[in-house]
Amino acid sequence: MKKRYLAIALALASCSKDDPIVQYEVIEVPKVSEYLNNRVGDIFNTSLIDADITSSIDFKLVNDLNYKDYNHLIVNKSDNHPVHSGDKSLRFELNEGDCSYNINFNDCNNDRFRTELFESNRVNLESDAVVSYEFNIFLVKNDYFNPGSINDPYTPLTIISQLFFDDTGIEGDEKGQFYLLVDHNQNLSIRTHKPFTYNIDDERVLLTNIFDKWINVKMVINNKDSLFQVFVNGNVAYQKSYDFIPEQYINPQYYFKAGIYNAFKSKAYRAYKNQVIYFDNLQRFID
Repeated sequence: MKKRYLAIALALASCSKDDPIVQYEVIEVPKVSEYLNNRVGDIFNTSLIDADITSSIDFKLVNDLNYKDYNHLIVNKSDNHPVHSGDKSLRFELNEGDCSYNINFNDCNNDRFRTELFESNRVNLESDAVVSYEFNIFLVKNDYFNPGSINDPYTPLTIISQLFFDDTGIEGDEKGQFYLLVDHNQNLSIRTHKPFTYNIDDERVLLTNIFDKWINVKMVINNKDSLFQVFVNGNVAYQKSYDFIPEQYINPQYYFKAGIYNAFKSKAYRAYKNQVIYFDNLQRFID
């Protein structure tokens, strides 16, 4: 992205009044991304089905009540939005004070705010299955994306995609197992939980220098080899042995979420800046 520069001329008097010394100091002025405030696009209310953005995942809103019109948009490259391929991409935006909810859970009362989609056409995870979710993200640069905390390296959380476990035959076992994060140092990181709990198992940096460019991510649930992997731009960035199915199960499933999800926001030591991310080419593969 092009940078703007400010040149300041300082005229300093020399010994001779007729011969001033002129010094030029070049100061870089950060450019606010034009994408931060570009809200031209199409609002969708409940479901997203658009073959230009995804041809294999049916998405629905996590929170379909009290959201802002700009929180989730289908946007077009003709309106000066970044698009990875085709004509359209998916834009998410959050600002301090936004909060939404659904009939089962209210973010406004639970120290969080989000704009997020979940995979609704879920399938059971078979014993020898390899399920992959591949997508492209474009994180728009601001002063910071995650406001961070002084004393707690793990909260607040800024999650941009998740893989959730849920056995539809067992009540109350639904838990997020894998989080793709923007961490406190503004890096792209992965957090894993100990199987079927919210206890942190591992957190690793996947990529630094993540803003204002397209990044390809693939998250792989390899149940055949009990291996979880994350690829970034075609390369293995993380892998770990993992038990994906508990000993007692009926209809075990994993499903994907995408968007922006801020949790434990009261832990932030500075105000949230507006957060903007684009997604494109979101696909699910089952082998």
